[in-house]
Amino acid sequence: APLTLTIDISVNAAAIAIRRREPALLRPFRMPLFPLPALIGMFLNASLLAMVVYENPFHSLIGVGAVALVAAIYKTK
Repeated sequence: APLTLTIDISVNAAAIAIRRREPALLRPFRMPLFPLPALIGMFLNASLLAMVVYENPFHSLIGVGAVALVAAIYKTK
């Protein structure tokens, strides 16, 4: 669960970033009330992640650590 929630937060952040960085880029769909839906999604997923980490910190940190490791490897390439 922590891995999935972390990925969901990253996807929402990426949607906001790409829409701000490339505003004229053709989009396959419109996001009504941008960036509100993405921000709400990020808030809900971050809240769930905090609750999951609070309930099971050891296994949660393994999942979050795996995401951090993959991000670090991706940044070096």
